[in-house]
This record gives sequence, structure tokens and C-alpha cells, in this order.
Amino acid sequence: MESVLRLSGLTKNYGGIRALDGVSMAIPQGAVFGLLGPNGSGKTTLLSLITGLAHRTSGSFIWQSVPENTPSPDVAAIIEKPNFLPKLRAAEQLSHIARLRGLGEAHRRSEIPRLLEKVGLSQAADRPLQAFSLGMKQRFGIAALLLSDPRVLILDEPTNGLDPQGIIEIRHLILQLAAEGRTIILASHLLDEVEKVCTHAAILKQGRLLDVREMRADSAGGSGEAAGMLVELGVAPEQLPALFPLLDSFGAKPEAATGLLPGRVQVRLKPGADPAALNRFLSGHEIYLAHLQHVHDRLETSFLKALENRP
Repeated sequence: MESVLRLSGLTKNYGGIRALDGVSMAIPQGAVFGLLGPNGSGKTTLLSLITGLAHRTSGSFIWQSVPENTPSPDVAAIIEKPNFLPKLRAAEQLSHIARLRGLGEAHRRSEIPRLLEKVGLSQAADRPLQAFSLGMKQRFGIAALLLSDPRVLILDEPTNGLDPQGIIEIRHLILQLAAEGRTIILASHLLDEVEKVCTHAAILKQGRLLDVREMRADSAGGSGEAAGMLVELGVAPEQLPALFPLLDSFGAKPEAATGLLPGRVQVRLKPGADPAALNRFLSGHEIYLAHLQHVHDRLETSFLKALENRP
């Protein structure tokens, strides 16, 4: 898949503090790419560098069809939180932004009502932004980005501080924009939301890139096949003492899990192994499975493992 953005050793120092430390990765065109990490992990710094809001210390970035280390004109971003003139009405504010971007009057007349409807704010066109809820302001900010019809949107913590309804509205809007073929890069600390909307995710900690994973149903542990499949087994409870030594012989490692029924165990298969091979192996030792199911890793599990395993 073609990349819309490539980073190579991207580094940023603020005085004696290294905010971003040699990050290298590629973001596929058309992806919804999540940047995950605790506060201070370097998410906002990375977004600031690739949009030209901050200067890199070393390393490089290159946007598709743009010279190296140059922000792309086909990218629109909200870094941290959207800031607008609070007393201006929504439609008036969009018209003001469009004029600043050199968009003509005919374009403004046609696009502003359409964009307000797109983000669910057509009924609020004549309301001042100071009367908007936080979720409405986030959606208005996305409408402002769309005025220039960018192919890439960058959103920094778009659901931060929103109530459940506001989160759902932003989630649906992101999925709609992705379905139009846009690439979306978003920073978030909300793992559940990233899991619901992102096609890819990168985990940052203290400025370092710990993991990049594709959010596919068959992936496991951040690198798919390389991590081995996670499966849930079911045997008669009295067979459990004999099961564990056999799992060890097969190269399958039991993993802790909550809410399992009696006789159920979750195990990580060795890379390249498949559940059918495990079933045949156990049957050969007179352990007969009553239950065998592929379990999809949750992003939360991979995130916590990445943070625990790296300094």
C-alpha cells in the first residue's frame, strides 16, 4: 500500500529534553492512523513537526508528492484544541476562514451550508460559537478543516473531554470521512475509541516508538503472525492437570484472562502454529477439546504490554 507520509529518525529536543526520539514509520494512504500514548509520550510533538508548527532537531519526514521536511498543502490539522472567535456565528466564522484561505464567494455560498450539514450543525449555523458545546466545537473545527477539501486530516485528541454522545458523533464523523477516501491521523489516549475507528495504530512512550500495528481482525499482539495466535481452549476440568505440560511441549503459553468458564484456558500459540495442529497434538495424548476458539487481542492488551516491556 502506498504511503502518504514517511518518518525517518524524526527527533525533537526542547532544551535538554528529548520530546521525540528517532521515530521511523510509514502511514498508509487512506488509513485511519491512531497515535497512542500517555501524556508526554510525544504525540502532539510529532503532529507539530509534520505540520510545520515546530522544527525538527534531526531526522526527516516526507509527505506524498512534497519535498522532504516540507508540510503538505493537502493536509489540514487541529493541534490540541480548536480556537475560534467566540462571538461570531458559525456560518459567519466559516465564511471568514474561507476568505482568509482565498476561497471565492461562490465557493463559500455553496460549501458552507453543505459542510455544516455534513458535521451535523446545519441547525446551529446562526448561533455564536460561545453557545456551542465542546462536542459541537470539535465538529465545527472539522468543518473548518474541510473548507479546502484536504486529503489528509490531522486531529489531536478529538474526543477529549466529550460526553458519550459527543464521542459517538465524532466517531461517526471520522468513519464517514475515512469512507470518502481521506487519510486521517489522530492522537488519542482513549484506547477503546482508537480500536473502534482506526485501521492502524502506533504506540509512543517518552518520545519513542514502541509498536506499530494494523488493526485487522486476525492480528495478534502487534505484529500479527509473528506474535502467534491467541486461542481459548475448553477441556473437562479433571483434564486440566494433564493439559498444561502438553501445552508446554507444543510451545503454547497460557495467558491470564478474566471471565472464563470452568475448564477454559487462553493460550498463545508459537508463531506459525495453528489451532488444528494443537487439536491433533492434544488428541494424540487423549486430551479431547470440547471448545476451541480464536480470540482477537484487544488493543488495550497490546498497549499495556508495550508500555511494560520497554523502558
